[in-house]
Amino acid sequence: MRFKIVLGASALSAAILFATVPAQAQTQGTPWTVEGALADEDATDSDGRRYDDHAVTLEAGQRYRLSVDAEDFDTLLKLYRTTDADPVAENDDAGGSLNSALTFVPEESGTYTLRATSFDAEGRGGYTATVATLAPLPAPVTQPIGSETMTWQIYTGALTANDPAEQGYFDDYLVSLAAGETVWIHLTADNYDTMVQVFPADRRSGEPLASDDDSGGELNSLLIFTPETSGDYIVRSTSFEEGATGAYRLRVGK
Repeated sequence: MRFKIVLGASALSAAILFATVPAQAQTQGTPWTVEGALADEDATDSDGRRYDDHAVTLEAGQRYRLSVDAEDFDTLLKLYRTTDADPVAENDDAGGSLNSALTFVPEESGTYTLRATSFDAEGRGGYTATVATLAPLPAPVTQPIGSETMTWQIYTGALTANDPAEQGYFDDYLVSLAAGETVWIHLTADNYDTMVQVFPADRRSGEPLASDDDSGGELNSLLIFTPETSGDYIVRSTSFEEGATGAYRLRVGK
């Protein structure tokens, strides 16, 4: 594997290396960029992927941005503390592309291994691996500008075989909402996978305006809905699977 290491400004006085050498032959500080290539003669992992390993020294508590970019294959980036253990961080696709990038803050200082590889075993071609330091995160905001209260309307019921059914049995609840008013809908049950749906009051079948299955924790539902127009709406308590029955608790907050 042929690669070229381009050191960051802080290390330019040390060296710029152009050579054909085994991966990990030199441990670099940051920032640095390596231009390399996956080739048939490179080592393979247990999934048959060719890879190059690059050793880099990282400091505890420092934020780093690591990336592997390529034009000819779908990159996969893995970061190891030691290569005989699981990676401490990894990424396949970042930023809507087939390139890899991740932000990492090491818990301990030392030498880490950046592995540049391909998502599939056929990946070959040139790549650029980069490690750069990032500024510390700004302090979190601790003082709110104000406070608001939410009123919850609570309904209890049960799905039974006597209820109407579409995907599953369901009960409908009428709520009045203003345009632009955000409503929180939380549906829980102990013995089945809940689903909450919202329909216009004058159209209680077909595709819902909004729905949620599991956002409320475990198999419960949590839906945040903001109507575009004022009027009456149906909040439907139902189940993800057909035939589910049992008690539920529906909360509507606004």
